[in-house]
This record gives sequence, C-alpha cells and structure tokens, in this order.
Amino acid sequence: MEGTPLPHYYYATDVSDRLWYPDLVIKDHDQSSKTEVGKKIHALLAECDDASALKERLMQLKESGLFDQETLHLMEETVLGVFNHPTYRGWIEKAKNIKNEASILCPDGEIYRPDKIIELEGSTLLIDFKTGTQDKSHITQLRNYQKILLAMGYEQVSAYLYYTQTRTWSELE
Repeated sequence: MEGTPLPHYYYATDVSDRLWYPDLVIKDHDQSSKTEVGKKIHALLAECDDASALKERLMQLKESGLFDQETLHLMEETVLGVFNHPTYRGWIEKAKNIKNEASILCPDGEIYRPDKIIELEGSTLLIDFKTGTQDKSHITQLRNYQKILLAMGYEQVSAYLYYTQTRTWSELE
C-alpha cells in the first residue's frame, strides 16, 4: 500500500524525500483509515436521528466511493445499534425537538457543539458520542455542555455518553 496517497497525508516513498522532510509525520495507512471510519461513525450518529435518515446518508457515502462496502456495513451496523436501542428509540419518539451538532456561542466567544440535544416534555437530554475508549476528559466535556445548557434555560438536563466500541451508555451523575 506504500506510495498510495490518501487525502491530507503525504507519503514519502523515496528515502531522499524523507531526508528533506524530517519533521513530517507519515501516517500509518491502517490507523488513518480506522480514524476516518471512527470520525464518520461519529458524524452519522450526530447527523441522523433514525434508521431512515441513516439509510439515506449511507447511500450518499456509497455513491461518493469513499468507503468500500464492508466499511459501509460496519458503519451501518454500529449506528443502527444505537438507533435500535429501546431507550434511545423511546427518546426519539417522545422528542419535541432534536438539535444535531448545534453551535452554541458563549459570552466568552467560545463555540461549543454538543452532538445531540433532545428536548422532551419538561426535560432535556444531552448526548455525546465517542468512538474511542472511555476517558475522564469526556465527562469533563459533557459536564461543561450540561452547565451551558442549564445557563441557557434548558430544563432538567440529563447527560449521556455513548461509546461505539463497547456499545455502552454512560449517564453523567
């Protein structure tokens, strides 16, 4: 696979090129590919609310030719695992309003973008999707989003992390 360029990465195939670009980081193709798939799974979870929206978006990805059939199937299976979860499905069915990756401009000039905000009758759900392993920084990030939403006047904000690798939900206490 060496010598096959991927978007946004330079592959020095000649030793002399490596000598002229010593600070250049050469990305491992397999790791780059896994990272791109993880980012796309995250985007699909944040963009889509249900299986029909997912199917439409996957068709667009298939037509783009960016991902092979096996990768598309993996992405579909992963995202459907969330959408078919009884609790998540219940939230979507009861939702008054759903905001996907809505930008929030705070008074300090910072912009925050929670993955999904689901407004229910009398309460709000905040969901952040993670494709990697659990990390304390995820809780800190989610807690910050929760404080921002409460300051904006959202009611009873319950916050959840979903980890795609382990297919587990984690509620912020």
